[in-house]
Amino acid sequence: ALCPNAEDVLLILEEIGPDEAFIYWDIEGIIPESMTVTIYQEGAPPSEWTTIETNEPEIFLADLDPSTEYVLFISWTCGNQTIISDELYFTTIEAGGGFCQTIYDINIESVDYTTASFSWAPSPNTSVYFVEYTLEDEDDWTRIETTSPNITLNNLVEEAGYLLIVGFPCGENILWSEPIYFETDPLLSTSTLSGEQRLIHTFPNPTRGPIGIQYTSNRQESLQYELVSPIGQVLETGLWNHIGGEQQYGLNIRGQVDGVYFIRLLVDGHIPLGTQRIVKIGN
Repeated sequence: ALCPNAEDVLLILEEIGPDEAFIYWDIEGIIPESMTVTIYQEGAPPSEWTTIETNEPEIFLADLDPSTEYVLFISWTCGNQTIISDELYFTTIEAGGGFCQTIYDINIESVDYTTASFSWAPSPNTSVYFVEYTLEDEDDWTRIETTSPNITLNNLVEEAGYLLIVGFPCGENILWSEPIYFETDPLLSTSTLSGEQRLIHTFPNPTRGPIGIQYTSNRQESLQYELVSPIGQVLETGLWNHIGGEQQYGLNIRGQVDGVYFIRLLVDGHIPLGTQRIVKIGN
């Protein structure tokens, strides 16, 4: 197996107080059998560095000095290489100060072609939040500042994958959430049968249950749908009578467990029209 690069290690400061901190990390989804955590006060010589062995992708640090900047990195052996992560800098809170925890759960409220809305539980430690997002294959983060525990992003690229994080200031630090992934919808799905073009748009995606299917065709025809599980099991079927033009139809998958589903569409009961991928999220 290929060894990850140092920049593939994501170090996240999850909790911070005057004399303690909790940090976890992700190494492209893998957990080495043994890792070494190195921590020291900024500017300290290597002789004063502390090393801790662990087999967990997290560490709780206690007995730190208040109002002090620390540096932390992790290292491990991969084959005949020693991989060393980038450094994480953080500063403990002043003595008698508060204790901050990062934002854990970011809810995807809605996503369509070019907009996406999110919310999260308010933090008692702040009145301002930073939201950053980027296309998944790029490292060009856009930051938005807000005083509300929710946000709507506009002017996104349609049918694209994005990463989003939410953070807030705590002392000299910014505590960032773990990145979440979301995808914008395609502008319209297009299918051509017998030389006639049909347009399909399924929304919202992800959904908490209700699904709308916008269908455009110049013909009067029956439109059958099948709700299909990831393993190919047909969970529900239905039939709509399309009278021509642009019409909107609906179904509800609120009773299904969270996960990925597919909506298979057929014209006149047997002619495949296309398959739409839907993500069901928590109520």
